[in-house]
Amino acid sequence: MIVGAIVVVGLAVALYFWNVDRKEADANEALAMIKPPGGVAASASTIPPEAYLKVADDYQGTSAGARARLLAAGDLFDAGKFQEAQSQFERFIQQYPDSTLTAQAELGVAASLEAQGKTADAAAKYKDFADRRPSDALIPQAKSALARLDIAMGKPDQALRLYEELRQGGRNDTWTAEAGIQEQELLSKYPNLRPTPPPAAPGAMTAPGSPMAVPLKPAGSAPMGMPAPKPSAAPGATITNK
Repeated sequence: MIVGAIVVVGLAVALYFWNVDRKEADANEALAMIKPPGGVAASASTIPPEAYLKVADDYQGTSAGARARLLAAGDLFDAGKFQEAQSQFERFIQQYPDSTLTAQAELGVAASLEAQGKTADAAAKYKDFADRRPSDALIPQAKSALARLDIAMGKPDQALRLYEELRQGGRNDTWTAEAGIQEQELLSKYPNLRPTPPPAAPGAMTAPGSPMAVPLKPAGSAPMGMPAPKPSAAPGATITNK
């Protein structure tokens, strides 16, 4: 009886994984079969989002189904259907929270909100992304977008901090490369954000063009190592030699 039960369980497990593999294969095939209207010569951007959504719904839970939903969301965004794109990005996050593509969907939600003019909501999403995923490859994109929205919301100081973080991060990407330029443009527009130099030490003066402080000496004092000159006699006074 025990051996028979083990055999039945083994068959059930094998059948389950066979079905999973079969479903994944079918999903990949269905996704590959999507062609742009007009044949091979047509642009892939002409594929209607509904074609991807059908694969996403028919093969939910597969990697191909996940890619199909993300492709549909991106196409909806490119078509200017920002609210529908946001909905599909959010649905992707709900269905595939552990996917390696979830970070892209999270930025998709933020970008969709920004495109709809919901600046504060979009900024909150970008900030949440930056706080939760500090090492993600998409961090420069998120911080650059957040800095842009901070400027729009009248928070140039926060934007400057983000540009400094990007510039000092040492990443090799477009957003990091542009951070230094955007930082200088921001300082030109808001000169009050430039760091204030530390005050000079008491009793010191700075020579023109030199950062070195020069100790002040009383007027008329002799150079170092030379005897001080004798004071001149007051007008009308007699100098007596001693």
